[in-house]
Amino acid sequence: MARIGLQLYSVREACDADLPGVLARVREMGAEGVEFALRHGRTPGEVRRMLSAEGLECPCGHTSLDALEGDLAREEAWARTIGFDTLIVGWVHPPQTGEQARLIARRVALAADRVAACGLRLAWHNHEFEFARLDDGTRLWDVLDALRPSLAFEFDYGWLWQAGEDPGAWARARSKGTRAAHIKDLASRGGRDFRRLGRGGVGYAGFVRDIASDWLIVEQDEPDGPDAMTCAVENFAALRGMLR
Repeated sequence: MARIGLQLYSVREACDADLPGVLARVREMGAEGVEFALRHGRTPGEVRRMLSAEGLECPCGHTSLDALEGDLAREEAWARTIGFDTLIVGWVHPPQTGEQARLIARRVALAADRVAACGLRLAWHNHEFEFARLDDGTRLWDVLDALRPSLAFEFDYGWLWQAGEDPGAWARARSKGTRAAHIKDLASRGGRDFRRLGRGGVGYAGFVRDIASDWLIVEQDEPDGPDAMTCAVENFAALRGMLR
C-alpha cells in the first residue's frame, strides 16, 4: 500500500508564515510525509529537525535545472540532510520549438549524470505542456522519456489527464518502481481550474488503487474552498476514502 504525503506547495503561504505549525497540521491529517517545492527560508538542518519532531518523512524534493547546474552541492546537501535520495525537476519554461525541447533534454541528461555521480537520482515531474506537439512535431515528453533509465519520473496524474492522456492507463503501465505520484484534480481539460479531490474530472476513484508508486503526494495548486489548509484536509479524507 502506498504511503500518503502532502506537497507543501499546496499550503505555501502558510508554510512561509509558520512551517512547524503546518507540519503539525499535516501530521494531524494522518499524512506520513511531505514533499517540498520551496524552501520557505529554512535551512535543511532546520527542516530535518521539524520533520523529526512530527514523525514525518520527506521521500523526495523538487528543484530546478538552474539550481542543479548552478550549485549542485547545495542541492545535494538539502537532500542528504533531510534524508531523501531523489531530486525532482519540478518545472521548466515550456519550450516553443522542437530545438528548445531537445536543448532541455540535453540539459536534463547532463544533470542526471551529475546527480547520479553524487549517489542520488534525478526525476522529472510532468505538467501538461510536455505532450504538446511543437513546430517540427517533437513533444518534450518523447525526448525526456528517451533518457530512461538515467532519468526517473514523478507522474502527476491530474496534468496527464489535462493533457488528454488516460491517467489510468499510465498508472497501470508506468507507475511501478516510481518513488512518488502527484494526486491533483482539475475541473476540465484545457483549463487550470483546480478542484478538491473527487470534485474534478480526473476520476481517481477508478484507478488510484492501480498506482504502484511508493508515495501518493496530494497537491492542489490553488484552493477552491475557504482556504488552502481546509482543502488539504478534505483532499486527504477523499483519498483515504478511495483507497479503502
